[in-house]
Amino acid sequence: MKVAILAEGQLAPATAKTAIGVLRYAPYPVVAVIDSSRAGSDAARHIGVGADVPVVATVDDAIALGAEVLLIGTAAAGGRIADADRPFLARALERGVAVWNGLHERVLSDPRLAAAAKRGGGTVRELREPPSDLVIGGHRRPRLGARVVLTVGSDAAVGKMTASLELVRALGRAGERAAFVATGQTGIAIAGAGVSVDAVVADFVAGAAERMVCDAAEDA
Repeated sequence: MKVAILAEGQLAPATAKTAIGVLRYAPYPVVAVIDSSRAGSDAARHIGVGADVPVVATVDDAIALGAEVLLIGTAAAGGRIADADRPFLARALERGVAVWNGLHERVLSDPRLAAAAKRGGGTVRELREPPSDLVIGGHRRPRLGARVVLTVGSDAAVGKMTASLELVRALGRAGERAAFVATGQTGIAIAGAGVSVDAVVADFVAGAAERMVCDAAEDA
């Protein structure tokens, strides 16, 4: 699976949180970042990570580099898809590319994007879509001996996920069993699984976290 990241007009440290996290930690190859205003350079020039990952102007450019997935790499307040992103998403769907969306607004709720997907066969993965089988908390505990580290912060994009992933890396280097539990869209894009708790009805947040932590402790 080869991924291109969409950051049209937003490839900067303050606005491309998801792009930065994925470029730094994802286990899959990122073949391009799309930002027509910065095309011709590499990602690291603008956000400090992604050396040798080219910044290109169009979806077609990214596909030429092997992109099979287009990930929305920015996260505006309110979670709405930026108007500037919609033509890129439509083109990806028309070309049969899968779109990964970490925003609250659903891609296929836009009739134009739904039509593009129908024409070209592109699929959509909604990273913030909660599972249908959530339960309330049941006081489950992780396996005996497991330690849980909770990272918290006073706002979004202050380093909670980064601290968690660096801790997991350090523990792995030390020979310890460790796992990362993703509770936001960027972490889910990196880990491949998780629950975006800001999209979960409050009654079920504790149960979702409980299940993920217990499962991770068993699998680590």
